[in-house]
Amino acid sequence: MGLSYEYIRWTANHLESRFVRLLIRPNLALQRLTTRQPDLGMVEVAIAAFNTMYCLENSSSLVPVNLRRSVRLTASGVDGYQNQQE
Repeated sequence: MGLSYEYIRWTANHLESRFVRLLIRPNLALQRLTTRQPDLGMVEVAIAAFNTMYCLENSSSLVPVNLRRSVRLTASGVDGYQNQQE
């Protein structure tokens, strides 16, 4: 087993210790920083990247540069997408 796995198990079993809580505080701060909900711009980039990858994997020719999948994003989420030629 890996060292990091053992560290996680050990800290989980000793959370009552002030030393352990102090030791894991930076890790929890980093986790809080990196696990936030994505904003609408991040979702749009992720969907565009996925659609491009999907087109490349499922066609015998390369996807033209001017082919884009656009996603209409609103505060409530993704409305849909449509193909657009630039």
